[in-house]
Amino acid sequence: MNYAKLSGGTLIPAPRDVIYNGKRIFNPDGTLLTLLGYLPVTETPPPAAQEGYTLTCGWEEGDGEILKVWSFSPASSGEGLLDARVAALEEELEAAKILLGVIK
Repeated sequence: MNYAKLSGGTLIPAPRDVIYNGKRIFNPDGTLLTLLGYLPVTETPPPAAQEGYTLTCGWEEGDGEILKVWSFSPASSGEGLLDARVAALEEELEAAKILLGVIK
């Protein structure tokens, strides 16, 4: 089982070694990690996709565990977004090549 802390919605995994009572302990067990404020992480499978919605995941703390939660949000049409992003990346690439001296 994985252990972690939740900080501002971000999952912070438990370290592989901890200092406890002045001693360094490698691969601490769940009992020690719980004493240090870490909680077990429960992964949940994503729900079935819904047409027209984007699925995102997050984390919630409750009942002595951190649970992976899922939510749907309306999908954007995205028309033209990909083309605009590709064009912007191509411009950035050309500028980087000039800076690096690849193109003169």
